[in-house]
Amino acid sequence: DDSASITVETIRHGDDRLTGQFQVSFDDGQTTETTRPLQSFISAEDLKMELEALPNTGLVTIVRSRSLVGYEWEIEFTSCALKNGIEVCNDGDLLPLIVSNVDLQGCGGPSLDVFELTTGSGSDLCPHLSSGLCSDEESFGGEYPIRHNIRELSLGMPYYVQARLRNSQSYGGCLLSTPPHETPQHNPPGAPPVVVLKESTSTSITVEWQKPTMNGGKAVSGFELWMDTWSGGDTFMVYDGVGSPDVMEYRLTTGDIGPHSQIVETGRQYRFQVRAINNCDTEDPSRSCYGEFSEVQIFTVRDPRAPLPPSMPQRDSGTRVTSSNEATISVSWSPPVDNGGSPITGYILYMRDYDGTMTNYVLGHETTTWQVNTLRPGEIYRFHVVATNALGKSGNSPVLSTLAAMHPGLSYAGDPEYSKLSYRPVIIDVQESSLTAKWSHLAADITGGSPITGFKLYLYKYRFPLLHSKADHIKEEVQHIVISSQDSTSGTFTASFRGHETADIVVGATADIVKTTLENLPSINLVHVESIPNGWSVTFLSEAGDLPLIQVTSGRLSNDAKAVVTEMTKGDPATLIYDGSEVPGQRTFEALDLTPDSGYAFKVAPVNAVGDGILSSASIVTVARAGASASKTTATGTALSRGIAGSIQEEQIITFLSDDCIADKLVLSFEFSGQTDNLCGSTDDEFKLAIESLGVGDVHVSREESASPSGHSGYSWSVTFISRMGDVPMLTIDRFQVGSGRDALGELGLNGNYVVEFLKGQANEFTIEPKLGDGSVLRDISTYAKEGPELRVPSNSGDTFQIEFRGQRTGNIEVGVSTLDDIAKALEDLPSSAHLKLRLVRS
Repeated sequence: DDSASITVETIRHGDDRLTGQFQVSFDDGQTTETTRPLQSFISAEDLKMELEALPNTGLVTIVRSRSLVGYEWEIEFTSCALKNGIEVCNDGDLLPLIVSNVDLQGCGGPSLDVFELTTGSGSDLCPHLSSGLCSDEESFGGEYPIRHNIRELSLGMPYYVQARLRNSQSYGGCLLSTPPHETPQHNPPGAPPVVVLKESTSTSITVEWQKPTMNGGKAVSGFELWMDTWSGGDTFMVYDGVGSPDVMEYRLTTGDIGPHSQIVETGRQYRFQVRAINNCDTEDPSRSCYGEFSEVQIFTVRDPRAPLPPSMPQRDSGTRVTSSNEATISVSWSPPVDNGGSPITGYILYMRDYDGTMTNYVLGHETTTWQVNTLRPGEIYRFHVVATNALGKSGNSPVLSTLAAMHPGLSYAGDPEYSKLSYRPVIIDVQESSLTAKWSHLAADITGGSPITGFKLYLYKYRFPLLHSKADHIKEEVQHIVISSQDSTSGTFTASFRGHETADIVVGATADIVKTTLENLPSINLVHVESIPNGWSVTFLSEAGDLPLIQVTSGRLSNDAKAVVTEMTKGDPATLIYDGSEVPGQRTFEALDLTPDSGYAFKVAPVNAVGDGILSSASIVTVARAGASASKTTATGTALSRGIAGSIQEEQIITFLSDDCIADKLVLSFEFSGQTDNLCGSTDDEFKLAIESLGVGDVHVSREESASPSGHSGYSWSVTFISRMGDVPMLTIDRFQVGSGRDALGELGLNGNYVVEFLKGQANEFTIEPKLGDGSVLRDISTYAKEGPELRVPSNSGDTFQIEFRGQRTGNIEVGVSTLDDIAKALEDLPSSAHLKLRLVRS
């Protein structure tokens, strides 16, 4: 049927294929950076590359997926990147990315939108920290596991912790802790000191104890005293002192059954322990928390007798050498734990000197430290102690043998003489991956009164190797011990360092007492201590590197006061690379396997029979790099074939024609030297002295009368350079002072040619071209200081100024007080700065 027909009708027009470009911008709160134009179908890898190329963006992770309506790019800001020497980290709740310059066609009118899938969370606010954020950066000394103490947290609040590690490139991604969070709580008290015997009779025994040095963050609320039935039987509690924290002694008798059935018998021994109690539970403050028991101590129920011997006396850090023929030894001891059942009434300290002479000192019961003066330095003295009570003397304590000497490096007055720059080690050889250091002997008056037995050498890697400075930029550790409301607090505290704990330190102790107490620790040799508001500043003089914090206790402080230690100056990380404690003649060492083109410095610690001494100042920071190879270095020049002969001396002629040498001035200079006085009309001898004062060496000058074609008259001086070989730079005339003075042709001012080169100098010489082992030319850029912008400061003493670098400012710098090194240090303390060499000029 030819009447039938087929028609095609378009129901809906299809969209064109998606094409075009767009751009993405990121605003980090300070700057906004924009990518290049991006293709509509850009891959995840290409988008990652484009975003990470932005100066304000760190590392990102991108996943591209296809949905029902088009493409989606999921972007996560994961870690940091090092860009132009600055760490770029996009942490916390960030501003959304901005899509701009959208030029997309097809797909029915495409659009691009940005949605925040997960809100970032960075460090919380911590106003008590210098940064204001709950974050900290700590150097890593290579020892695992890595530990970090987080302080001043709120009780009962869960804290989540993340950590990220840094290498030479930048920080990596964040690592979650395991478990993911912890909630700070008070702890039970620490163990109290051992129970001591106060008094005994044939029918009773009285013991006493002290508070623990660590109360767990909560005041001690009482004690429990436990003992065994007899010589190691079952233990049971004989005193329950919950709610009575001030009761720290207890008396048991043979006829006292008591609430805990405590029975003691005459002549038998019993073992005693005590533990402290507090209320550490923040959710249930009424619940008692029990601390650890003290060490066991054994006493006998019997009539009083002479005390047991004290423990061996200890050498005290107050021992000093005060001159070449006089020393002081200080010793200390502790009371005996068992006083025999009767109070200690005194002590007798015995000293046997180097020739066998025995001397004794009768002392009161409160004296547990004694100094003996006018001793001979370098000799050995022996001490022991006897305790006395009403019943007689104890036996002898163990004998302490000690040397009349002190740690090396201190002067007789106690000053740190060895830390002066004159004793710093020097670098005597530089290679691509090694440096050789050398150091000097100590003067006889700073050896500590005992021969030096050897040295220890510490290596420091320095971040800024191109710093042109002879100052010691290596930092040693400084920590502050602070007690809250010290003036209204009483009691004592202890300090621990690397596992060793001091004796009790009273709250009001002087800086000297704190210094002596810290130096009594086996883990600390020498420190400098100064008093500061509410505490003390401790500078480590003999311990190298980034040191752990001193640990302090607050358990015996009144009014719930807290003792806190903060690190004021982090010591630069140090590595002990040479221990020559028993090799006194070795005073050079080659440090191997160093990183090429990295800066290093060294410090030396002398050692004698007492121990390690004060650290020296650091050597000048030196870069490990390959030097010239003798076999590859070349030399070129005519002198290699002709010999150094036949050189031509430079001669320059200065012409100055003037009728008025007061108004018209001839003032000359040479390169960057100063200027001469007015030489207009001067004799040849006067001219010679003036030119030589510019630092050109010896010259010969002859003067002749001269006249220009226009009739102006004056003089010409012919200057022949004697000391300078080769082509000498031209002398320069100050054209702004010539007035009407003219040159040989009668020209004046800017048009005048007052100085002409009559004879160009030529030296018959040769050039040495240092080259590396591979034949390439040695170019050591660190030997040249780049000319930078001038820093102009106020000229009046007492004025202050600040320096801004990359958006960060130093503190106030005082004119007339701050030195060049002070200004360099202020700049290098800025996180955004590198070490700079500064040249100050008058404003």
